[in-house]
Amino acid sequence: MAKRNFSSRQGGQWSDDGFSSKKMRTPDEVAVKFLLPNVVVGALLSRKAAALKRIRDQTCYNKDFVLKLSGKDQFYPGTKDERMIALVGPPPLVHRACCLLQDQIIDDPFLVTDESGTNDMGPRQGQLKIAVSDRAASKIIGSKGAVVKDISGHFNIAITITPSKEVIVPDERIVTILGPSRNVFDALEPLMHQISQQQTHISPEFEYYYQYSKTDGVKEEKKDDASEQTLTATAPDAGTQDEKEAKAEETSTEVKEGLVETSVEEPTERKYIRNPSESEAAEAEKVEESNKDLNAKEKPEEEAAIVKAEVEETAENAAESLEGINLLMINLPKINLAWIHLLMTNLLMIILLRTIRKIAQMRQ
Repeated sequence: MAKRNFSSRQGGQWSDDGFSSKKMRTPDEVAVKFLLPNVVVGALLSRKAAALKRIRDQTCYNKDFVLKLSGKDQFYPGTKDERMIALVGPPPLVHRACCLLQDQIIDDPFLVTDESGTNDMGPRQGQLKIAVSDRAASKIIGSKGAVVKDISGHFNIAITITPSKEVIVPDERIVTILGPSRNVFDALEPLMHQISQQQTHISPEFEYYYQYSKTDGVKEEKKDDASEQTLTATAPDAGTQDEKEAKAEETSTEVKEGLVETSVEEPTERKYIRNPSESEAAEAEKVEESNKDLNAKEKPEEEAAIVKAEVEETAENAAESLEGINLLMINLPKINLAWIHLLMTNLLMIILLRTIRKIAQMRQ
């Protein structure tokens, strides 16, 4: 098939020779970019990318099929967290890959609580988004919107396409399908057919999106600079007003001070002299209080020493009684062991009672 000559527009169209030119494709081949939230990409790549491998096994058995995921920070321009998967191949395989990827969006449990879970169109789980070329979008719309109205009415869905005035990437537009999942999957088949009816398709590369995301950042920086300039322009006026107010306050305070000086007389100083007897009494009270504190600190120490001595004496008595019991056991081997145990327990009980009584007396 002969190739047409196109102007060198920066639309990211793909060719065998390189970037920034368009390739003539047969009706048996289409190219789209499936948009999916970054949270869902994490689920695809978890468990050694098991879900992504399963999708590839079901679609990439054809050698001409391409399934490529964008990088970690490569989001579609104009979105905050929409990653891209480039799909190139026969329309039935691209349709199947889109359905399998949409199933991942529907079944993802984290998408409900994530920031990307909802947008202006409603829940993200009920939306299928693909980026197509400008000519493919015009084929989907049809003459005076006849094709898009027919498909949306037949499958009871809603199809929205990025208006030409809001396009960020030249020659690319986003198609969003809203509705029940079954209806969305069924409507995607005639959409793939309409995309295959034209000969220019979107590029499967991602590097050229950087320049468009960069321009957005430059625009935001320009806005910030303009706002800062307006603030600095208004700042001198505010400063002059503050200076005027400060001067008015100074003059008013000076007038008030003059009035106060003329009307109020200086107060006479009063000196208070203490009697020597009062100072001596206060010092004596302080000395008595310090002695009381010292006595209060020394009393617990003395009591602790006395209790410690009593405990040591009881321990010595217990040791002596145990020695006596051991002598009895050595000298009287014929005595019954039960009687010996009774004697030991009684002696220990007597010793314990004596010590308890002494401790109680000391505390009283």
